[in-house]
Amino acid sequence: MRGVRMCGVILGFLLLPTVGIAQVGTENKEASPKSPVVKKLLGTWKLVEFAGTIDGQPVTPLNAGRLTYDASGQVSLHMMVQERPKFASDKKRQSTKEEAKAAFDGYVAYFGRFRVNEVDGVVIHSIEGSIFPNEIGKESVRYYELSGDRLVLRVTSLVDGKLIPKSVSTAYVVWERLK
Repeated sequence: MRGVRMCGVILGFLLLPTVGIAQVGTENKEASPKSPVVKKLLGTWKLVEFAGTIDGQPVTPLNAGRLTYDASGQVSLHMMVQERPKFASDKKRQSTKEEAKAAFDGYVAYFGRFRVNEVDGVVIHSIEGSIFPNEIGKESVRYYELSGDRLVLRVTSLVDGKLIPKSVSTAYVVWERLK
């Protein structure tokens, strides 16, 4: 009896990730790496605008950045406040707590893999490394809009594991393709 119970526990742990993926709704909807949308995303993008609110709070006024998607499925994102104050010392490890906090608060950076769900109109960044350790292992899901050399990514929200309509998303980032 104990062996049967243990098999049930192990099976439950194996199925748990599958249930989580199904709730987000991205399985079996992902675009091929050769899809026209994926091909349009490939390259390096320059930050043009970051605006809106998240959870009722205005976004940090990040005004410089790069976003890169490559053909092997890798993504790298860097955004920052261009006018961050310089440290008193030229040695990074000699910063004050206030200097380090201002630098950290004014910078967003992560890397990982990406995939596209064309049915839901989202790009999913699977974060493998981040300046904010709590993001590692998580996914950043964004609605995408492509128009010529412009890419708009909108913050998504999940309710009961399902994407809510794009119309309620207020935070967005506008990118322009670098040539």
